[in-house]
This record gives sequence, structure tokens and C-alpha cells, in this order.
Amino acid sequence: MYHAEIGEICRQVQTFISYDARTMYAPLAAIAGADSVVIPDEGIEEKEWQPDEALRAGLAYGFERLEWARSTRHLTAERFRAMEIGSRESVAEFARFWERRLIDSGDTNAAT
Repeated sequence: MYHAEIGEICRQVQTFISYDARTMYAPLAAIAGADSVVIPDEGIEEKEWQPDEALRAGLAYGFERLEWARSTRHLTAERFRAMEIGSRESVAEFARFWERRLIDSGDTNAAT
């Protein structure tokens, strides 16, 4: 399924429950407004699962963390927006780099 399709499903449910602790669907569900609960892996504490608190934002590692996930849900969308901006900037810098290299090499077709 496309992310937009997953988002549409998540906008229709109150709670998204994942048994896959590494799925990208969990933060997508949070962005869509669903409570996103990751069922903890046996013997794995929350900080072991995801040491970076910013990457845990919006996600409840177990139902007992649901209030924290709700209070940090907005940070998930902000992080994805920042990732998108960073990705676009990276691609633009890549294109500028190669355009300069081609111009410097004397390739007259570099600007086309």
C-alpha cells in the first residue's frame, strides 16, 4: 500500500497497534492522528528499543506510555517535515555539485 492509503486507514481508526517494533507505519499512524502503540518486544526496554527520544515521539511503547505519545505526537510530523526538507536540500546540492563538475570539465551540455 502507498503511504497515503495507510494514512487514510489510520485517519479512520482511534488506535494503531503494531507488533513490529521497527515499522514505519507506527509514526505514519501518529501523524494521521491515531494513537500509535508499539507492543514491546519481550525483555526490551523502551530506551533499548529506541535510544533517541525524538524518534520515539508520538509512539507509545506499550499502552502505559499512551499519554506521553499523545503529548508528543506533533513532534512526529515536525520530524518528518524536517526530513523532507533535508532530503530536498540534499538532492539539490547533489545536482549543483554535478553541474559544477560538468561545467568545470568543459562539457558544453552541462546546463541542459
